[in-house]
Amino acid sequence: VHAAGSLDGGPIADTTLTEFGDILAAKVLGAAHLDALLDHDSVRTVLLFGSISATWGVGNQSAYSAANAYLDALARERHDRGGRTISVAWGPWEAGMLAEDGELADSLRRGGLPLLPVDAGLASLDRIVAEGEPCPVVARVEWPRFHSRFASLRPSPLLADLPDVRQLPAAEPQPSVERGAALIEKLTALPEEDREPAVLDLVCSHVAAVLGHDSAEQVDRKRAFKDVGFDSMTAVQLRNRLNAATGLSLIHI
Repeated sequence: VHAAGSLDGGPIADTTLTEFGDILAAKVLGAAHLDALLDHDSVRTVLLFGSISATWGVGNQSAYSAANAYLDALARERHDRGGRTISVAWGPWEAGMLAEDGELADSLRRGGLPLLPVDAGLASLDRIVAEGEPCPVVARVEWPRFHSRFASLRPSPLLADLPDVRQLPAAEPQPSVERGAALIEKLTALPEEDREPAVLDLVCSHVAAVLGHDSAEQVDRKRAFKDVGFDSMTAVQLRNRLNAATGLSLIHI
């Protein structure tokens, strides 16, 4: 079982060649050495613990994604030669490298990737070993939330073809004159001092939905967007939702 890893990293444009190599080392060198040293004729199964970062990509994890893609390629090559090397692309576990990073775990949950319980992960591992598929993917995914965020900047043909994603409702409606007129009519009917709070309530309700909160009351209205958990993808989601709700064409900068 090869389960080493490193979560260091960042955007590829900001990663030096040395940093890239250091991140790859734990995954790639360990797996390569293990593969070279083992007598594959006498070993029933080799398990490589990989990551979904190599399956559909993870922000700021360019080198880590590449390292895990190497594990997948190694398992596939061994499988094609008749061996039993399995590279499991895991989603985040409740126990593991993310277990002590509560902020990151909360961000993943809000993005539609809740942590995988240990019992569920081990049960999946039993099934994986029995079936022998070389590159399985195991993750808890809340598809409505995850797909809308992941595909907000660009479509994902890989995810779009999954049965759970094909069953999702159509994309949110585009801005329209009718929706804009309805909002104006609603605001006009209010006393002037109530109009700005009504717009703020509207914005906070969509902020809560994008960030995965249960209600708008959980949104701190005095904090900047970046301080309440927004990134580039969630900002685009919020823009799209507000466009649809107001009939305006807001610009995300």
